[in-house]
Amino acid sequence: MNRSITDRRTFLRTLDEDAACRIVIFGAGFVARMFLRALELHGLADRIDRFEVSAAVPGQTCRGYEVRSFRQVENVSAETESAEKHTLLCLAVHSSALPELEAAGVTADPRAVFVYPFLHDLLYGPPLRTHVRIPLREILAAVPADCFWIEAREAGLTGTETGERIYRKALGAHCSPGTVETRLAAARDLLRQIRENGFDPDRPVLLDEDLRIIDGLHRIAAARMTGEETLICDVYARSPLCDELLTDRNRLPETALRGTGLTDGEVGYLKTLRSAETVSVILPVYNVEDYIDACMETVCGQTYPRLEILLINDGSSDGSLEKCRAWAVKDARIRVIDQANAGVSAARNRGIEEARGSLLAFVDPDDWLDPAYIEKLAARLRETGAAYAECDLWRYHNKNGTKIYRSCGSRMGVPFTLEEHMKYGPTACYKALSRRALWTEHAIRFPNCSFESPAVYPLVLAAAEILGCGAGSGADGAPAYRGIAGVPEALYYYRRFRENSLVETGYAGRDGAPDDRLALDAMDHLVGEFRRLGLYSRFARVLEGVIRYRLSDILAMQFHRRTPEDFARLTARYRTFLAERFPGPGNVRCMSWSGYNMNKILTHLNILSDPYTRFNFSSLISLLPPPGVRDDGSDADGSGYVGSGTENAKVSAHAHHRNRYREIMVNRDLDRAFFGILPATRPDLFLLDLIDERFDILGTPGGYVTLSDAFEGTDLYGALRERASGGHEVIPFGSPAWTALWEKAAELLFRTLSEAGAKPVVIEAYLSEEVGSLQEKREFPEISRIRAVNAVLSRCYEYLRVHFPGAVMIPAADLPEYFTDEKYEYGAVPSHLNEIVNRKIAERIEHACFPDTCHE
Repeated sequence: MNRSITDRRTFLRTLDEDAACRIVIFGAGFVARMFLRALELHGLADRIDRFEVSAAVPGQTCRGYEVRSFRQVENVSAETESAEKHTLLCLAVHSSALPELEAAGVTADPRAVFVYPFLHDLLYGPPLRTHVRIPLREILAAVPADCFWIEAREAGLTGTETGERIYRKALGAHCSPGTVETRLAAARDLLRQIRENGFDPDRPVLLDEDLRIIDGLHRIAAARMTGEETLICDVYARSPLCDELLTDRNRLPETALRGTGLTDGEVGYLKTLRSAETVSVILPVYNVEDYIDACMETVCGQTYPRLEILLINDGSSDGSLEKCRAWAVKDARIRVIDQANAGVSAARNRGIEEARGSLLAFVDPDDWLDPAYIEKLAARLRETGAAYAECDLWRYHNKNGTKIYRSCGSRMGVPFTLEEHMKYGPTACYKALSRRALWTEHAIRFPNCSFESPAVYPLVLAAAEILGCGAGSGADGAPAYRGIAGVPEALYYYRRFRENSLVETGYAGRDGAPDDRLALDAMDHLVGEFRRLGLYSRFARVLEGVIRYRLSDILAMQFHRRTPEDFARLTARYRTFLAERFPGPGNVRCMSWSGYNMNKILTHLNILSDPYTRFNFSSLISLLPPPGVRDDGSDADGSGYVGSGTENAKVSAHAHHRNRYREIMVNRDLDRAFFGILPATRPDLFLLDLIDERFDILGTPGGYVTLSDAFEGTDLYGALRERASGGHEVIPFGSPAWTALWEKAAELLFRTLSEAGAKPVVIEAYLSEEVGSLQEKREFPEISRIRAVNAVLSRCYEYLRVHFPGAVMIPAADLPEYFTDEKYEYGAVPSHLNEIVNRKIAERIEHACFPDTCHE
């Protein structure tokens, strides 16, 4: 190929110096037609001999000129051969077509001249200015509102089937199908190059003085997708050629779009694409090769049209990196960043720094998304002007395939206040879309410690609501974006109980030893960040409640995953931490004997809720020793120790249950473990409700067993029931025999509490008679049975009120919200209530027992 002709001046001089030189134009598309017009403007049309293409159709013409296949010359005479030596084979094609021409041998012809690099100089004259930086927003603002030429090209880069279909239809209006595919492949390579290396300064966008686009639509589309703020441009003088050459087939107004065969939905897609902001999706990747493909299918399959996908490989030792790279080959929107293992916080922080979108979405690579996840969250941000938006989520059980709905921004449809959101909202950084400026303007980053998300979640919420972002760009210099928005749909799927996850391994250190400072560094970071942003004084009391709540939640997660010794050390650390940071009534120690719903009430108290001090699924009767045995464990004549507190005095086997928490509680019932745990934990308050008194009792020679719904799920239940004869008997709930045993057990309990110095607090809870929502409630089908149970419980509460006047009695069932939430995640059964009434019961407990504790 003749490489000496590289610019307009050399090209024209060559033709001027060789009057016999003829021009053969290779190409018959849009570029060739522009080149023909340039030759006409320079008075060189009479030098054109013909057009050539790779494979011509018989009788094909272009603008009246003959079109032949390359080197299709029959009976070449000496005169013709001599003439060919004075011919320029002008390759009037886009640069993306060069590889194909090289493969066909066209560029090997010594007559060939690639004219595209100086084509626009031929048309418009030399540029007035070269390599100037122009803000992308100014270029986009100059595009007529009815023109979709940039969006049509960007559609092809989105990676979606819809986008590629639109691209093929739109560019097919003035390109052959083969050229369209070539351009699309080149555009994807261009996008990938810009993502990896930035904008190429040697390939400027061509504009005129009015910022009308002459050339570079794919570069502009790619630059908008990658978040480039300025583009390198060459600027030409105004020329009527812009309107002459760039017709509606290029500009693509809506009328022209319809003419290309686009459907109403596809036209709507382009309109959405025009207004859509780029979302940077950040995925920290570490040893998830078994899950990442399923995740990426849903990320790449988002209906939202403009994404940047950042895969931050954090030193994976399995095949995760290879899978990330394979995905990047398939989808030009993906950028893989490989770094040495530094932890999930470092990976997410790297993503924040690398992101070029104005919106951020964090996704964990073992989870997956609803197809409209980003589209709906982005629409909510746009509608509200908020700085942060989150949706609800599904909690997927990786071992049994069940899923539970979790609301993130409300309780039973009632939106959280900011303070409630900070405390009760799920702290994971996924299931949300936020403005990147919220993180960058306030320098918010994830700390390098365990439980990094709880360390920033309340801060992000407070910053979004109080500080906002887009500083100074709103009216009167106010932030452009402020507030928290919600989408009340479960659009994110969170995978729980994955093997080798941090939660499942107990957050052990690299040496496998449990982390006794688990989450404490995170909580210190949270407080320090509130101080740094000047928000601490406003939220000090809230933060105390947030931190106690989060540490209680972590204890609940760790309770059945650690040895008793490890768990005791962790709890002691937490108590010391809280006493030092927040001295006061919130540091009381509580023990509870109750139905499972009391555990939910405890989470609303401004205390450290320790699951080790809970007793569920047990009747007070199980505290009693077997007949003929004293309370201290000795027999009637004072000899022959039977055992209590730590040894199983009732059955010889350990009960097994598929639910580890229930297994622990059932074995406490069997072991009379209360008498060992009470002196070991030294509670200040003992919270009691009688919900779990509703079960029958199994009497055995070794003692009494509560036939709770938890015990029914153990491997011992059937065997013990079969042995009901021969010393075993079932004592029905509410029977005279049951009542006599229960009253004796109550006396034993309150005497033991008095000796231990624990103040009894009785919450008068009953089985719920109604189930539903705040808008509509209905009676449970088994209402007669429920009322019969409640009647017995009422007599028991009255017995405690009369016989133990020192106990604090707290009514609960008189609250108007006392009903079961029909969507309660652990089952809409009469023994469960709802979180609104649970919190109100907790407030009654706090006012009665420690009124000076913090309230939000």
